[in-house]
Amino acid sequence: MTNSGNSEDILYFGAPALSLDKSGYLVYSPWRKEFVCLKTNQMQDQKVIGELIQKGFIQPFSTAISHSVKQNKNKHILVFVITKRCNLKCSYCFANSSPKHREKMEPKTAVSIFKKMSQIHDISMVHFIGGEPTLNFTVIRKVKEIADKLNIFPKFYITTNGTSSVYILDWLVDNRFTLKVSWDGLMAQKIARPLIGGQDSGPKVERTIEHLVNRGARFCIRITATKSNLSNLVESIQWLAEHGVKYIHIEPMSPDGRGADVQGDVPEPAEFESQFSRIIALAEEKKFWVMNSALGNLFSPSDYFCCSPRDRVHHFNPDGSISACYKVDDKTNSLANYFIKGNYEIIENRCEIQWKEKTISRLLRLDSSYYASCRSCFLRYVCSGGCPHCNLGGVRSGEIDPRMCEIRRRILRKAILHLYERAKKGERSCLEGIEKFYHEDSLESNNSCNGALHTKKI
Repeated sequence: MTNSGNSEDILYFGAPALSLDKSGYLVYSPWRKEFVCLKTNQMQDQKVIGELIQKGFIQPFSTAISHSVKQNKNKHILVFVITKRCNLKCSYCFANSSPKHREKMEPKTAVSIFKKMSQIHDISMVHFIGGEPTLNFTVIRKVKEIADKLNIFPKFYITTNGTSSVYILDWLVDNRFTLKVSWDGLMAQKIARPLIGGQDSGPKVERTIEHLVNRGARFCIRITATKSNLSNLVESIQWLAEHGVKYIHIEPMSPDGRGADVQGDVPEPAEFESQFSRIIALAEEKKFWVMNSALGNLFSPSDYFCCSPRDRVHHFNPDGSISACYKVDDKTNSLANYFIKGNYEIIENRCEIQWKEKTISRLLRLDSSYYASCRSCFLRYVCSGGCPHCNLGGVRSGEIDPRMCEIRRRILRKAILHLYERAKKGERSCLEGIEKFYHEDSLESNNSCNGALHTKKI
C-alpha cells in the first residue's frame, strides 16, 4: 500500500482506494468490477488482504496487470491513414490536414497491406482515418471487398468529419461500419471547424447526425472541448440526446499540430470537471452513454494507457511508414523517431514490411512504470500514465503532462464515485460507454459486466 503523493487516495495492491475522510476507504476493483468499503484499521489486516487477493479483488504488485492485455495479445488493429486531404480547416488539427495535401493511399496499396497483415495476424478491427477518409472512398470500399472475399470479418470503423454524401453514409451503414463523427457543438463548428472556404460546417454535420440516427447506425459523436465551446457544451449535448444520439465522446483539446498555436484554448481542469459533472447528470436523465479516454481502463486495468505502445495497433501511412500512434502520420513528424516502428513497400502488388525492432522494444517500455510519478499513484492501472504522445511531446519530454494528468485524476475519481453510487442501486452507469461501444460482444457474453457493478462487505 503506497501513497499517491498528491491526495489521501492511495494505491491498494493495484486497486484505487478513495479516502472517505476518517471512516476509511472505498476500494474499487477493476478486475472484479466490484467495490468494498474498508475501515482504516482493516487496510493492513492480513486476513482481509488474503481474502481480497484470493477472490481476485486486488492483485499482488507483481501480477497487477490487465488480464485483457494477456488475452488479447494476438488481436491486432489495422489502421489505414488513407489521405491527408481534408475539406475542413480545424483550428487544432493534429494532422495539419487541408485540401492542399495530396498524399493519399492507392486502393491496390491498401488491399496488399490488408492481405499481408491478415496472413500474419488475427485482425480484430480495421479503422480508416485521415485527413477526411471519405475523400478517398474507393480505398474503403476495396478493403471491405477483399475482406469479404477472403472470409475475414473484422469490425470496421471510420473516423469522419460528417460532411460526406448521403450515398457514402448509407454505404457505410449498410456495410455495418461503426462511425466516429467529429462535431464540437452548436455554434462551435463555424469557429473551430469551418469548411475550407470559411463557411459553417455545422448544418451539414447536424444533418448527417440526424440521418445516422434515422438509419439506426452504430456511431458516436466525438466532441473536442475547448475554452471557446465549454460554456455551450451541455446545451450541445442536450441537442444530441434529444435527437437520439446514444454515444457521446468528450475530450479536452490537446495542443498537437495546429493545436500548438492555440494552446490558450485548452480548458482548465476544474472548468472541464465542472462541465463533465453536468454532462453525467444529463446522461443519466436522457439515457445516453458518456465516453472519455480517461475512462478506457476502468473495466480493463492495464499498464498501458492505449494500444500504441503494445505493438497491437498498426497505422499504415501514405508515405510508406508504419506508426504506433495515429498522431504520427508521416516520417516528418517531430515524434517520428519514437512512434514510426516500421516501413512498408508494395512490390508487384505484394506488401513487404520491415519492422524497427529497437523502436518496438522502446515503445513496449512506455507503461505506467516508465513514469516516476505514476508508480505509486492510486490510478496507476486505470489511468496508466496517460497519452504517450502527449507525454513525449510535452514541455518536459518523457514526463506526464501535468494539465492532462490533473484532468484525468479529477474525472476518474468522480467516475469511480459515480459507479459506486449506481452500483448501490443495482444500476449501470452512463460512464460505461467505452466498454459498451467497443466491447459490446464481450459485455453480452460476460455476466460480470452485463449488469450493474457490485458492492461487497468484508
